[in-house]
Amino acid sequence: MSSDEENIREVDQKAKMLAALAKKQKGHNAGKSTGLTGGSKVGAGQTAGAAPKMHRRKAGSA
Repeated sequence: MSSDEENIREVDQKAKMLAALAKKQKGHNAGKSTGLTGGSKVGAGQTAGAAPKMHRRKAGSA
């Protein structure tokens, strides 16, 4: 093989990798734009404020 053939193969491999990377990045961006538009994933029933924690002594004799 001559060095010209090797250079062509290297350029071809790089072009394939760059095309695959561009396709991968394009796919990820499209998927995120169709999903949730920010905000929390917690449902409305779970968003109410929790009751404050209260220490209680153990019942009965120590």
